[in-house]
Amino acid sequence: GGDNGGGGSGGAADGAARPPLSAVLCSHPLPLVMVLRAAHGCALFAAFDLVPLWGMASRYAGGLALTEEQLGTSLAAGAVVQVVFTSLAMGRLVRRLGLHASLTAGCTAAALLTLCLLASPSATAERWWLRALGASLVYGLQTSAMLLAGTALVSMSNLPRALEAEHLPISPHLSPDLVP
Repeated sequence: GGDNGGGGSGGAADGAARPPLSAVLCSHPLPLVMVLRAAHGCALFAAFDLVPLWGMASRYAGGLALTEEQLGTSLAAGAVVQVVFTSLAMGRLVRRLGLHASLTAGCTAAALLTLCLLASPSATAERWWLRALGASLVYGLQTSAMLLAGTALVSMSNLPRALEAEHLPISPHLSPDLVP
């Protein structure tokens, strides 16, 4: 077996009783962070699924009518935008804006870019490469904005350090093992 209680490695400091798990899980802001992470994950996976479907759908159905090759090229171009953003800008933005502002900015930008993606004038272009280029640029920016928000959410999951970085009070229910 293992150690189930207060002594030994991994236990609470100085023999203090650990708060129940329910008290830790319900401590502000953990429930909000977990709900936001779940909603963000659903939105990100929806974008990863819906944009390719929209790209393949017929023009009559409101899609871009791209072939598999054209769609693959468009998605690859969007991935290049993501890589450039993640490599060069995302870390700087999170450090400059902070976690909460990064979350807000990322979600807001992603929502606006999703609307732009659907209303893009390139969607009505006759040439396939204009449709693909417009979609890949906006899609790359949209998923990059979602990655910015996701980075903030993942960082917020390390609650004590995130709360300290944002100068917010740390809940008294958090285990001493979690406090920096």
